[in-house]
Amino acid sequence: MTKERAEDKWITRWRNEARALLLLVFVLLFGTVISVESTEYVKEGLKLAIERVIPSSFPFMIISDMYVCYGRPENIRLLSWTLPKLVGITPSGLPAIVCGNIGGFPIGAKIASDLYMSGSISKEEAERLLPMSNNPSCAFVMGGVGLGIYQDLRVGLTLLLCIYSATVIAGIITKNRYTHFDNQQYITGQKYSFIESVKGAGAASISIISFVSLFSVGLGIIKKRVKYAPISVIVFAFSEVTNAVNYFSKFAQNNPLLSVSLSAFSLGFGGMSVGMQSTVFTSKCGLNMRKYYSFKLLEGIIAAALCAIFFTIKNNCGAIG
Repeated sequence: MTKERAEDKWITRWRNEARALLLLVFVLLFGTVISVESTEYVKEGLKLAIERVIPSSFPFMIISDMYVCYGRPENIRLLSWTLPKLVGITPSGLPAIVCGNIGGFPIGAKIASDLYMSGSISKEEAERLLPMSNNPSCAFVMGGVGLGIYQDLRVGLTLLLCIYSATVIAGIITKNRYTHFDNQQYITGQKYSFIESVKGAGAASISIISFVSLFSVGLGIIKKRVKYAPISVIVFAFSEVTNAVNYFSKFAQNNPLLSVSLSAFSLGFGGMSVGMQSTVFTSKCGLNMRKYYSFKLLEGIIAAALCAIFFTIKNNCGAIG
């Protein structure tokens, strides 16, 4: 018995020493080789977040707080009669979908969390709202991607329609007999405070900047060191949407159908970066992100398929004409 304990103790000690040695090697490698590269990638990530992400998300986070407290989109009959029944939510969840799809990610996750904490929706509905409301904004897809990256507004409009259509289709596919349960964990009628709203938006913006910079470093190193294209495509598609679309746009000249379809998937899925940005809001109220990724994966696949079908038909019609 004593011998077995001694062996277990030796094995545990050996594992701890090996772990410490590997960590030391990684720190030395990062400090001597990767740190110079990562400095530039961090700057690129900060520039990306400050120029493209925060200018739209920061003011919209403040406005969305006011909208959740005072806005009543469920009173708009056209919305309250159609969309909730299609995708399996209640009219109370409409603010998340409306503001999330207009303001872009991670606004939808914030509003879904706020609605849950205000007592307006149940935890089950909040978790269902997370992926449906966490989509890129109209301005980003049409302006940033369409005009900015592909130099064609029609590409941006097509991508936007494919993404929103994919959200509805994925919602219909995953819909079940939905029952609204009263939320007893939080008190209904959360009061609006402009000061707290600004403070919360500022703290969330810092977290968003951190995640964008982190993924910019990782993707920058992968892009430089990994020369096998399929691996790079997979990593970019599932990581961070802005870097992914920039990377996929390089295929536009040789294979425009593949380029736009991959961009549609990335925009529909949103990337792990957006999922982590969403946890800034969901972790405060204990919402589970497990179903989020499976829904977004389905949405990304549908968006890519719709985009491929559209451009195939367009090219065939053009060839006929």
